[in-house]
Amino acid sequence: MPPLNSQSQSPAPASAERRWLWVCLVVFAFSFAFDYRAPEIGFGTTGSGGSIFQFAMLGSAVASGLFALLIGWRHLLVRPGVYLITFWWAYLAFSAVVSVFQGNELGFILRLLVAPVLIGFGMVICHIALCGGVPVANVIRLFLAVCVVNIFWQTGFYYVTSSQSLLETRPLLSAGIRFIFPWTAGCILLARRIPISTLLIFGLALFACVLSLTRGAIIYLAAAFSGAFVCLFLAMLFRQISFAHVVRRLGTLAAIAAVAVTMIVIFCIAVPTLGEWWLERFLYSDGGGATTEDMSVLMRKAEAEAMFQSLSERTGSWIWGRGYGAPFYWDDDYLAELFLVYPDRENFPEEIYTAGHNLWTYTTFASGIIGLLCWITLVVSPSINSLRGVRLLSTLTPGGQIPDLHIAFFPAIALWTLVATSILENPFDFRLNGSLTGIVAAIPQYFLLRAWLLRG
Repeated sequence: MPPLNSQSQSPAPASAERRWLWVCLVVFAFSFAFDYRAPEIGFGTTGSGGSIFQFAMLGSAVASGLFALLIGWRHLLVRPGVYLITFWWAYLAFSAVVSVFQGNELGFILRLLVAPVLIGFGMVICHIALCGGVPVANVIRLFLAVCVVNIFWQTGFYYVTSSQSLLETRPLLSAGIRFIFPWTAGCILLARRIPISTLLIFGLALFACVLSLTRGAIIYLAAAFSGAFVCLFLAMLFRQISFAHVVRRLGTLAAIAAVAVTMIVIFCIAVPTLGEWWLERFLYSDGGGATTEDMSVLMRKAEAEAMFQSLSERTGSWIWGRGYGAPFYWDDDYLAELFLVYPDRENFPEEIYTAGHNLWTYTTFASGIIGLLCWITLVVSPSINSLRGVRLLSTLTPGGQIPDLHIAFFPAIALWTLVATSILENPFDFRLNGSLTGIVAAIPQYFLLRAWLLRG
């Protein structure tokens, strides 16, 4: 039964099923909002276990997903979302089989598959909830609440647990920031009215970026707004936005950018140590001239080349990979330079068991070309459905105007931001990114379903 009324496009009448689906979605969304990684744990971690709290998080995420599937299984069959869900779970089964047959340690396999599994459960729960009548606006509010909570939690956790002073502590950047930036970009350029709450959480995200000394945050911003500008052009093409709207929003964007830059500069001046660290990050990232390139670039090169060498050692590995949980190392050719900056050889273990510093190199290492194509599909398919939903609704919506245009475009902007930033990092080294990505990938189903109902 369609979850929306084709005349009003309002949510279906409240039902016990819909309420329980909402509860499942809330439990799942917050299950890893309080995830943590001890400050002293880095890429060289050799342990495969987790704390009892983290097992409880995983248990609540899986339980909520299974319960949602139990009570709303018929909604799972709604197309086209069911195709991507089936495809992704097939990839997870393939990856698990490859990992086991490659002889990888079970503990490492499970630890590194958690984020991809959370993507699968996120798509299942959100898809069922939206098809079962949960309003997409409620899903977005829940999504943003999780992002905000995680920013406070992640930042506070590092300051509380760090053995260093407050000024010397560099908190880990929250997973929520990777989604707040594309949401903000979409709201500023596409929303009929810019919510004040969006500007507040954007300010919070910028503040957390300044504290974390993460240069990649600049790439997050650039990627988010580049994606939003493409969607702005498409919205004009679909006659959803006028040229006058574009001019007004460009002025608004310039004003917001000026305020943000001014506040960041004032904050860095007020905290001189933080300002000095940022200058060092930008001007002396080559170890003050000790290395030929930026140290972050050298590290990623050392990792990628070693992974590709490992794939070449076994027949067929380029096709199906070495499996999740397989150890990798850094190419020795780069270590001589890195030792000039980091002389402690314990920083460079012989075997590394993490998701690496690049989504695409690690995916190729873990599951080969097959896995690489599967991850590309995970990103491209929801993005296309997001744009397709807007195109269909622009011709079918009474009056021609889509009231929640920024929400309809949000999955495409968010997934483009993820792709652009994954060149320098593997966002799924953080489990919460799995949950959030799964929810985002399911959102286009709501708008395609609305278009189907309007078509009659």
